[in-house]
Amino acid sequence: HLKAFGVTHFPPIIETEGKGVFFEPDEDGIAIAVGRDTVLEKLPVVEWMVAAGRILLLQSGSDAAVLHFGPESETNETVMRVADDLYYITDLAAIYQCYLKNPVEAYCIYDDAIELKDDTSLHPIAVALGLSHPRGLESMGFDKKQHEAVFEEADFFKSVITQKRPDLSLLVALQNAWQKQKGVEVKVRIDHGTLRFTEA
Repeated sequence: HLKAFGVTHFPPIIETEGKGVFFEPDEDGIAIAVGRDTVLEKLPVVEWMVAAGRILLLQSGSDAAVLHFGPESETNETVMRVADDLYYITDLAAIYQCYLKNPVEAYCIYDDAIELKDDTSLHPIAVALGLSHPRGLESMGFDKKQHEAVFEEADFFKSVITQKRPDLSLLVALQNAWQKQKGVEVKVRIDHGTLRFTEA
């Protein structure tokens, strides 16, 4: 994945607790952490794609490559949902970075996910690739009526997802507008690189 998508500086791959593949920033730089209990054959392919895409975001100088949340992000379900939404949008941006670097490989991975019946990977990859297509999400099999919420959110955040260097302040501004539109009383602000959440 890293070679295919043109990652120039390979980060160390380290072992960590749990399952899955994570993009891990720390004071020494960045690493890709693979959970000790991960069964690689069963791992959703999107996890590798997101890890590679986040490194590409970092290489491009995007301040949205790494999200640092304040401790209040885990205070209640509403705030946690807003934080998860931010992760989801940056995951889509990371997948889109992979598409920008190597569209053929991105579509091959999508085909692999179909073959493997890897449902976890299909949705986010399809949304990110759909945003690159002239026919939009419909080109990836989404139905405007059936998947109205997906169309609405993807369209709302398209300007940040499809940027060559997504900007954190734009992401936060869009997220606040999105939450307001949805009637969620949570406001996000950037405080010295950390995302802070306050409830109205």
